[in-house]
Amino acid sequence: MKSKLQKAMENEIKRNKKKNNKKFKTGDRVYFGRKHGEQSLGEVVKVNLKNLKVKLLEERGRKRKHEVGGVWTVSPFLCTPA
Repeated sequence: MKSKLQKAMENEIKRNKKKNNKKFKTGDRVYFGRKHGEQSLGEVVKVNLKNLKVKLLEERGRKRKHEVGGVWTVSPFLCTPA
């Protein structure tokens, strides 16, 4: 059985995830990737509750190349507006 504090914390996390996704909408161009890693340009194809579907607009990868046009599932926390 969950305490009131646990329930409140879970609800706050859910609200924050929803708010973060509202920053982006379909058609937005974003850079995505890790903070100090490779950043790639993409276009938001779909906005889900917790993640974004982003289509690559440029080639990604050094060892393993990822083609332009591939769709990635990305957390909105890893995206910044282009």
